[in-house]
Parts: sequence; structure tokens; C-alpha cells
Amino acid sequence: MKNHTDLLNSARALHAVGQLALAHEKYIALLKLYPDSPALLSELANLLTDGNYFDLAIKAYAKAIEFDPTFELGHYNMGNCYLKMQQPENALNAFQKAVSIQGHFYEAQLNLGNTYRLLGKNQQAIVSFNQAMAASPRMAGPHVNLGSLYFEARDLGQAQKSFEAALALEPHSTQANWNLSLLLLLQGKFEEAWPHYEWRWRRGGYCHASHRSFEQPVWLGQFPIAGKTILVHAEQGMGDTLQFVRFAQNLSEQGATVILEVQPPLVRLLQNLPYLSKVLARGEALPTFDAHCGLLSLPHALKLNLSQLNTQAAYLQAPPTLIPNWINLIPSNGGVRVGLVWSGGFRPHQPEVWQLNERRNIPLRALTSLKIPGIEWISLQKGEPAESEPETPEYQQWDGPKILNFSQYITDFADTAALIACLDLVISVDTAAAHLAGALGKPTWVMNRFDACWRWQLNRSDSPWYSHMKLYQQDEPGQWQSVVQKVRHDLIQLVKQHHPLNTNYE
Repeated sequence: MKNHTDLLNSARALHAVGQLALAHEKYIALLKLYPDSPALLSELANLLTDGNYFDLAIKAYAKAIEFDPTFELGHYNMGNCYLKMQQPENALNAFQKAVSIQGHFYEAQLNLGNTYRLLGKNQQAIVSFNQAMAASPRMAGPHVNLGSLYFEARDLGQAQKSFEAALALEPHSTQANWNLSLLLLLQGKFEEAWPHYEWRWRRGGYCHASHRSFEQPVWLGQFPIAGKTILVHAEQGMGDTLQFVRFAQNLSEQGATVILEVQPPLVRLLQNLPYLSKVLARGEALPTFDAHCGLLSLPHALKLNLSQLNTQAAYLQAPPTLIPNWINLIPSNGGVRVGLVWSGGFRPHQPEVWQLNERRNIPLRALTSLKIPGIEWISLQKGEPAESEPETPEYQQWDGPKILNFSQYITDFADTAALIACLDLVISVDTAAAHLAGALGKPTWVMNRFDACWRWQLNRSDSPWYSHMKLYQQDEPGQWQSVVQKVRHDLIQLVKQHHPLNTNYE
């Protein structure tokens, strides 16, 4: 293709800047001149993959491989396409072929390991990550990915060694710093962890999307804040805001005027906190301020450790004027009123959290054994698809607890807080509702996945963040049966306290 180098370079340049249609025309022109070129077909297939024309891309990769079965790059690129198509088994086959042709193909070994991990084949993943290290000993990526695998399996010693090995090779590795922060936080090593946690801003995904840039300085405790106005802006999920808003009080106690910017559904709930000068919804015009700080950076700025958490019984209150509405709505049958959340909100624009959501959510049908006389179940779900589950034919006929659904009356977290104030207990997966109930001082039971979030710590049934919370964690990944059995046992004891003469719990 020496005679057509300019045309090839033009196609590649257009592809690089996202001009896919124009790049496509040039690749087609080249393929008319060189129809049997595996490399050209693979580049065209890469373009089709980037344009989400996956089926056409797979055909182009297959044609390239037909011309040259030993074309390892074609197999590798096909594997990446299959991953985008959410077909990990096909991706695994493609990556295996690539590394069988070229064993020191670093990227293929790395992605082979990632695909094994995605399929739950951890031992094979470890082998592939080690082979990727052998192929490129100076690369941090395999150490990061291997550490992540160990971290999910809760082999924290090996995970820390892997992350530290990655940082020895690449001290500014965003992912290694971030992962190490989560590992340290999980162990309660807060002061050591918070500086690494600041690397979240450099990551893609939901953390980066929350990043704010102002001409005023970021405050991380480097100068006195007394007499200054500081903007504290929420980041990540609404559960994070509910969990960390308590630390804004520390700023007020240091003499700062605190403006809080949060997600719109939280404004009405938080606007009456006495230590906040103003609560704004993100997107509203901001008043004048002297410095700003991300909400989850406050513990770092304040140099807080685990023993300094504000664990008072309740640091939020439901608006008192809303509570009578719920008292009138909820039927009074004399049972224990239990709010239930079995599924966290689906975030369609955050694919990086989809896998985590699958691990933390519980199918509603898995809770059927919680049908215990003497309990009134109230759904605290807000958002689809979970909100509508009790109304679908699949669940209308099930032999589980009848779940009252008042979601049509819930407009924001102030409404949810008022509803929770009328309940005796909240049972939830790890989602914003659990943090809300905990912040309100309501007895809260959290059903947790095996690789629970760092904030719940290790091997604890209590929470360092909320004094009225009890944690139920999976004994092994994906297995909810033991969690549900423990919750059922404790529910029976709770009902007995309310109805000592009722002994029928089947």
C-alpha cells in the first residue's frame, strides 16, 4: 500500500477524530484496490465497531481471519468487539486464539484475563494476568487488574501487594491509586486512604462526571476556613450525599459559611439543616464563595479517622408537616411496619456500575420466605424497573408478602423520609434508602453483597456510620439464601416482641 499511504493516513486520521462516515469511504476505496488485505479489513472492522455496527464488524473480522488465520490482531480486535456486544464467551474464544498465535501479545493476554474474570473464572484470569506481566514487565495494568480480582475475592493481602506493585511501576496510575484507597477504606485505615481517594477525579465514569472546576481554590484543609464562604458540592450518588452531608457541620463549627449544592431530589430534605447557609440544586445559579470542596473530600480535608465519625442517632429529620399525610395513607393493621428496598436504581448512562448493581440487587422472588404474619410491608422503591415489579403478573400471583406501593405519592427524598418516619424498620440492599433510614436514626437492616462497599467495613454486623443499622452480608458471592434466612429469623423475633401470643410464622 506504499502507493496509497496518503489515503490510508487520511482514513486513520478521520477515524481518530470521529468522522466515521468519511473514514469509511476511504477504507472502502482502499479495499477495492487491496481486497485481500487482512490488515485493511481489520481496520474497517474497528471503525464499524466504533460506530456500533457490530454485526458488520464481526463479518469483516471473520473475512480478515479467513484470508490469514494466523492474523492475531484480527482475533484480538474481534474479541474486543464481542465484549462490546456483551458476548464474553465469544470474546474469550477470540482472545484465546490471539494468544495461541502470539503468546507474548500483551493486550490480548490482559483482555483474556479480564474476560475470564467477567465469566467468574478467576484462576484462569490469574494465569492470564501473570502472562501479561511476563509479556510486558514494566506495565502496571496487569497488577491493577490482578489486585482488583483479589479485592473482589476479599484476599486483601494479595490485593494490596498487587496495587502497590502497580504503583511502583507507575506512581501516577489513577486506577491503582483509586483501588488502593478503597482497600484501605474497607479496613478502616481512613487517614492513609483519603489522599489516594482524591484520585477519583481523574477516573472516567461517575466520579469524573461529578467533578467541578471553579476559579476559586479547592479547599482540602490547607488554610483556615473561619470567616470564609465555602461551596460544598455533592458528587457520585444520592446515598453518598446523605452519608457525607454530616461533615458540613464541621466546617460550620470552624467558622465557615457553608453553601451546599446537591442533587435536586435532596434539596427539600436538607434545606433546613441549621449548619447550612443555603442548599441549592445542581444547575442553579451559585452565589459568591471563597473556596469549594467535593462532599466526599471533606473527611480528607478535615483529617478525620474512623473513630471521629459522627454517629449520633439521627442527623437528619423528615419535614414534620409531611408525616401526617403518610399516617393517613398507611393502613393500620397492628403489624410491624417494614419498608423494603430490594433493588438499587438503574443508571442507564453509567455502564461501569451495571455489574455492581447486579451483585447488590436481590430478585424480589428470593424474598418469599419473609412472608411472616404480623408484618405490613411497604415498598420504598422509586424508579424503574423495580418500582413496578409488585404490579406485574409475575409477582401478583407469588406467595410472598403483600407489598404496599405508594411510589406515586413520592416526589423526592423529603417524602421518602416522612414515610420512613412512620415505619418500625427498613430492610434494604445497599442503596440510598439505607443511608436515608440510617441518617434518620431508623432501625435499618442492610442486605449486603459478598464484596460489600468499603463503607460497611469488614466482618461487621454493625455500622460505624449509623448507630441503628445492622448488616447482613453474603457468605459467598451471589448467594442470598443465608442472608434471607438470617433476616427471616430476626424478623420473627421482632414480631414476637410486638405480638407475643402469635406463634404461627409459616
